[in-house]
Amino acid sequence: MKSTPRLLALAVMVTAALSGCMKEKAPPVLRSEEAALVRELGFDESVVLEFRKEGSGPLARLTGTNEEFQNYEAGGLTVSIGEKKALKALFKLRETMGSAGYMVFIVERNFGYVPDRLALIKGTDQFEILRIQGTNGINYDIGSDEIITRLKEWNAIYPLDIIGAGPDFVEAAFVKAPEDMEAFAWKVYEFCPDVVDQGTGTVKALAAQMRRSGALYLWWD
Repeated sequence: MKSTPRLLALAVMVTAALSGCMKEKAPPVLRSEEAALVRELGFDESVVLEFRKEGSGPLARLTGTNEEFQNYEAGGLTVSIGEKKALKALFKLRETMGSAGYMVFIVERNFGYVPDRLALIKGTDQFEILRIQGTNGINYDIGSDEIITRLKEWNAIYPLDIIGAGPDFVEAAFVKAPEDMEAFAWKVYEFCPDVVDQGTGTVKALAAQMRRSGALYLWWD
């Protein structure tokens, strides 16, 4: 009996579906150099595997910035991830990793030019993210301690969830957004002028942006 084009197409579809299932069921495996890094850091391998499969490319050691503004090897891991996947993956991982004593955050935002990077560290204090990254506004004589102090003050009134940080930026989602966003935007502008002067252009536009995104984004040029 001859195969019809329709039967051949069905066979191809079934084969592809089975192949896809097999790929999905294949457990993720760490490369030898990745496994060595995980052992050195003392991280739970099952946690790292969950983190690893959300990204692309190999795991790398997280780079921090110290008080002398020098880079150092921090106690964490990073992995590349597409810009459109970064936030979704971050919140997905946080649902399971927080209870295990790990934090996930965006350590690089590259706005589509190259992939972003997610970071994984041990701990439960979200402000430790800024300490590791040495987040600063050095052009305004603002150091990490001042940024942490200010964010803690805001966090006490408008709870924040820090989702990203680097040497010159911090991003936090509003758990409870300010009712008067424009009044809050003026406070943000006073502390971080670059978000308006080199960003939104006006405080009113900054308020609209924060209201729309549900997030606070600070960066110092």
